[in-house]
Amino acid sequence: MTVASSVIGPLIPPSIGLLVYAYLAQTSVARLFLAGILPGVLVGAALMVTNRIFAEIYDFPQSPRASLREVVAKGKLALPAMVAPAFIVIAIVWGFATAHEAGVIACAYALLLGALTGQLRRAELWAALSDTVVVTSVIMMIIGFTTVMGWLIAIEQVPQMLAAGVLEATDSRPVFLLITVVFLIVIGCFIEGVPAKLILVPIFLPLVDHFGIDRVHFGLIVQLALLIGIATPPMGVGLFIVAEIARVPFERVTMATIPFLVPLVLVLLLITYVPGFSLWLPDLILGPEQ
Repeated sequence: MTVASSVIGPLIPPSIGLLVYAYLAQTSVARLFLAGILPGVLVGAALMVTNRIFAEIYDFPQSPRASLREVVAKGKLALPAMVAPAFIVIAIVWGFATAHEAGVIACAYALLLGALTGQLRRAELWAALSDTVVVTSVIMMIIGFTTVMGWLIAIEQVPQMLAAGVLEATDSRPVFLLITVVFLIVIGCFIEGVPAKLILVPIFLPLVDHFGIDRVHFGLIVQLALLIGIATPPMGVGLFIVAEIARVPFERVTMATIPFLVPLVLVLLLITYVPGFSLWLPDLILGPEQ
């Protein structure tokens, strides 16, 4: 359950994966962030239903239900920390700050909150900064190499050849979407989401425009399809992390996770063929895209 539910975080803003896609597809970050909320809720609801079904079948032990007083008490403790991601989304959607500016302000707020509550320690701050430098360096190296790869792909006219091949195979939009979803799920099993986007999104965009697919809608398809790779072997990061922390063999975690892939794939197909699940909220708040 932990492995399968880990795909929800990168769907709901703020999301690095959606920021990367917005840059590559030249789409609105605000629209993408809003578009990810409802699919994230759908994934959560589908996993909750699946978990409930398995709980009834296998008679899982049940924890005592939290009282309203306990929920309110814990909510008060979590509220100051929850302001940070909420501020990022609100600032970007309403135009108070860009995505980068909102991230900087949220970091400053987190540091201030940690200092005021006495939970900010020098060793932990230094470790967080060190990890950030390492992760950022790796991402920038990947971006550098994939930029060269993108240049080679463009020189060799790979997008044009791919477009021609797909159009020869089918001129049906639903079939193209199905082929794309299957392809992205397979790629997600072997390549991390950010590098996969950097390589594949520029190739797919001409086809997306040809079939008249909204780029924001396609962004959510790409994001969820690649995220399913977190819970699929052989490179499923979530599987390795949970197996290590829980000290359970990788094979057992993988087999136990397979049933939870069913609701993930069903939600992916739902948002693929019903664009309203992705576009309703951004159209409602920001208006239809011109």
